Amino acid sequence: MLALSSALEALEAQRWSEALTIARRTRRAHPTGALRPELTVIEIEALCGLKSLTEAQDVADAMPRADQTPLALERLRRSCVSSK
Repeated sequence: MLALSSALEALEAQRWSEALTIARRTRRAHPTGALRPELTVIEIEALCGLKSLTEAQDVADAMPRADQTPLALERLRRSCVSSK
């Protein structure tokens, strides 16, 4: 939970690289964790902030169907990528 809070704080402060690093590190350390959808969305939003639009879209495209919660899809619709 601390990692998620830290990633969200960095994202809200527009510290894109920091948010991306925390989200990726945590998601990779816990690939089947309950926070995976939220961490993936944070990763995508951070990539959008960094203007890495192609990479953000690639991450969104690779997002497992099970992770596409209503909240995650809503956040993706407001980001630089389109939801599936």
